[in-house]
Amino acid sequence: MKKKHDHLECSKKVIQNAEKICLKFSLNLTPIRKKVLEIISSNHKPSRAYDLLAKIREAGFSDKPPTIYRALDFLIENKIVHKLNTINAYVACFGEESEEISCFLICEMCQEIEEFQNKNLSKVLINIGKKRGIKIKNLNLEIGFKCKECKNLKA
Repeated sequence: MKKKHDHLECSKKVIQNAEKICLKFSLNLTPIRKKVLEIISSNHKPSRAYDLLAKIREAGFSDKPPTIYRALDFLIENKIVHKLNTINAYVACFGEESEEISCFLICEMCQEIEEFQNKNLSKVLINIGKKRGIKIKNLNLEIGFKCKECKNLKA
């Protein structure tokens, strides 16, 4: 599942997308929010809150947990970052605009992440919610597996 590409360019697109979202909805991408996003988007692997704290401290920002969690809440609420509940970590939204429902393939060994959207799957899940009288929003479907590289590793 590992991708060979210029990840710096990929990360720049995430930041540009966040800036567009903030401009569009008159939101404030504060320096701490932007730095948290830069750290999270620095690769396709998930970031844990306490790892973010250490990197934020290195960058000269306050490393108090509420600071990080407020930034994460903002980024999640505005569909710039996703929280992966099964591994209690965060990953940047690498698409132009996040769907209500995002799907993730997560390698259980190397934790490489691949995000994808599937309109048909989204419709099915939204309809399930409608039948129960609820509106589904910000749902992440997380699928664990072993990628080809990790399958080929000898135990």
